[in-house]
Amino acid sequence: MEKTVALVESMHLKEQVYYSSTSVMQLDTIKKLSPTSYCGYIVSHHLKKANAIIHDHHFDGIHARYSLLKFKDLLYYQKVGVKVGAWTLKNKKDLLYFKENNIMFVFMNDFIL
Repeated sequence: MEKTVALVESMHLKEQVYYSSTSVMQLDTIKKLSPTSYCGYIVSHHLKKANAIIHDHHFDGIHARYSLLKFKDLLYYQKVGVKVGAWTLKNKKDLLYFKENNIMFVFMNDFIL
């Protein structure tokens, strides 16, 4: 991680790079090396546990499986200043839902209309 963070900073790309991982240890290392870098925690289940991790480790965002995120969760993240990314959306309806609710970004790999 040290080499990656150093490269990003030496190229003045810190604002453009979003670090994303399922590893709390990796994200903690990035935050230690570059405290203002964006770090998002990837989550596929156990949203309550993930919320505690994000809070306790001062991560900037949650990158969650789209089916985990309900409207009340989105309101909570907006309230506490956690940015939201969603992954593996399956159709246009899901994409519109996240557009309407100010999701920061969407990870997509296969889109079915």
